[in-house]
Amino acid sequence: MKTPALLLALCGCDSLFGLDHVPPAADAAPPVIDSAARTVSCVYSETIASVAADGTPRLVMQPPPLNFAHAAIGDMQIPIAADGTFQFMARSGQPYELLVQSGGETAYFDRGADTCHLVAYFNHRPGALPVTSTTPLRFDITGMPQANTVVRITSTGQRTFLAPVFSGTNSWSLDWASALDLDGSPAGLIDASAGDRLYWVAMPISTDYYAITQAAQASVTMTNGSATIVAATPAALPLRCVHVQSGEGTLATMMQAMAPRGPGTPQSSWAITSISSPAAGIHESQPLALTTRPDVADHNVTVSYGNPYPGESDAFQVGVALAYKLSLGTGAATTIYSSVSTYDLIHTDASCSTTVTPQLPPVAFPMAPSLAGVALAADNQSFALDRSQPVPVHVSIDESTELIAFLDEVTVEAGLTKVGPVATFFPLGGDFAIDPSLLAVGHTYLFVLQARRGFPNALQFDYGTIAYPMAYAAFPTTSFTITR
Repeated sequence: MKTPALLLALCGCDSLFGLDHVPPAADAAPPVIDSAARTVSCVYSETIASVAADGTPRLVMQPPPLNFAHAAIGDMQIPIAADGTFQFMARSGQPYELLVQSGGETAYFDRGADTCHLVAYFNHRPGALPVTSTTPLRFDITGMPQANTVVRITSTGQRTFLAPVFSGTNSWSLDWASALDLDGSPAGLIDASAGDRLYWVAMPISTDYYAITQAAQASVTMTNGSATIVAATPAALPLRCVHVQSGEGTLATMMQAMAPRGPGTPQSSWAITSISSPAAGIHESQPLALTTRPDVADHNVTVSYGNPYPGESDAFQVGVALAYKLSLGTGAATTIYSSVSTYDLIHTDASCSTTVTPQLPPVAFPMAPSLAGVALAADNQSFALDRSQPVPVHVSIDESTELIAFLDEVTVEAGLTKVGPVATFFPLGGDFAIDPSLLAVGHTYLFVLQARRGFPNALQFDYGTIAYPMAYAAFPTTSFTITR
């Protein structure tokens, strides 16, 4: 049986840019502007898909914490005010490169707009108390689900989808200390007064999928280190019906023909999920129905499911990945992926009159990458760089599509090949340049090239609006080693 891991992990973390807390930036002299100058005015904000006290979704928009991040143009550090605003000077009529940095992550934005709006998106309630010791949770359920049924314990506010241990009678239990939110971070303590809710859900398995048909909701508050026991009687949910045309096989074939690393080994998944607040994006969506089919093919299936989460929105999601082995020197190989994911809101009822299928391809694919004018064609390709000037990078991409280029370093740690982040670039189009100081002699790197759909104003430097369908195509390049 497939899990939602492939589908839900393809697009990374909650925050749009992955920024974290950093110390305040030091003051620096402003750069010399050698042509007519203009002022670029920006705002950095957070959009949080949280919950109201009654457990329904609540969208929160607010400035980031003070010193959440800092920005720079050239050597000039730009302070971000408490309300999230900041300004800088740029040449009139010319693009600029804005650096936004936090912790070990650095993002470079090549843009030309006179205003910018950076947004960090979060998809579960912030501020939950941490779990620091064993905290048992048990659901005692009246009656028994039908045979061949998947049971999960889920939550909203803290967004989890967890596999409990069955007692053999009518109890399902787990240790909340090991619970993870759907973004992979540790879940906090459930707090009913803050709007968190627990659910016991039953998902009977059919030939092609399994889906929620019964649920029991619990409004409880956990205490760190103490057991929480919930007695509940599940109720049958009103069922919705949709005809799924997954398009997985066609999408995999398109990817295999265009991916920079070649055809790889395909795998795929589709799901119907519940999104807390569509305006905050698709991360941490709760599974409602999941495919059980292991074959990468265009599946056509009629799906019946229920949604126990009040006020949330249904979405159809498809993910396809191509797996590759990557090794460096004597390091054992690791697996990396090309991946395409697409997400769209759906509106269904009991009539089975709705058909959902992804647009194919869902976004323009990034192709034909080159570094310093040389095509990236095989792993461990050697590059002797001219380090006196920025290093040009080229990617073939539709000019209206947002491109994000992740520069990653390939290393060997404890005998295993690993890939870790160095910097992220948001170019205007497929041509950009990187500082040669980011590419150390004797080190090995690769790019992950991501084309993204869903932020319609991204190239105008506005990340404050999300539009559906959303789609991501992330293709790793071959690796390259810097020799000079």
